[in-house]
This record gives sequence, structure tokens and C-alpha cells, in this order.
Amino acid sequence: DQDQGRLAIAQAHWSTKNYLPQQEAAVWGGLADCYHAGLTQAVGVSNYGPKQLLKVSKFMQNENVPLATAQIQYSLMTYKVATEMNEVCQDIHCRLISYSPLCLGLLTGKYNLDNLPRAGNPR
Repeated sequence: DQDQGRLAIAQAHWSTKNYLPQQEAAVWGGLADCYHAGLTQAVGVSNYGPKQLLKVSKFMQNENVPLATAQIQYSLMTYKVATEMNEVCQDIHCRLISYSPLCLGLLTGKYNLDNLPRAGNPR
């Protein structure tokens, strides 16, 4: 909503550590700048693992910016990964939020051995 004046949350969608690691600090700094400029009420990350979440949390603490959320794919098929992320989120006082609770359609009953997802795009 343009009349609101600021976003509820600004979130980095992917960590750049695997393809442009030198850009990671710039992405995090951009989120911190948005927070300090009053453009967003909170900042968060998506698709970060536990180690990267700890790194971004420390960065945000140094910038006096509370890290509000960490979003991960969460379903019955990804539960084990979520357990570790939940522990880290509790340690750094960050909310864990999820997406794709039906595992990109795999848990909907839509697929079976005679009707498999297309290669490269399970939806």
C-alpha cells in the first residue's frame, strides 16, 4: 500500500554466499539502511541455512537492527531441516516462518508413480 509510507518487512530472498559472496554484506547493509531510513518496520531473510542465519543475525546486531524473520520451506518432507532452524531462531530471537507446506505440490495427492512432476519444475 503506497499510502502506508513503509513496508511491514523487507526480506532478502536468497543468500548470495554461493554465487556472489562478496555481495552478501551489501545486501545485508541495504536491509539495515532501509530499516534505519524508516522504509520498513522490520527485516528478515528467506532460504538461509542455520550458519548463514547466525552470520546475518550478528551483522544486524552490529547495525542495531533486529532480525525479525527467517523464512524456510517447511513441510512433512523438510521437517528435519526446520528443527535446526527453529533452534537457531530461538537463540537469536527471530521468528521462523514457512512457505510451501505441501512441498511444492508433492503432498497434495496430485502426483503418484503414474503421474510424476515434470523434471526441473515439480509444480
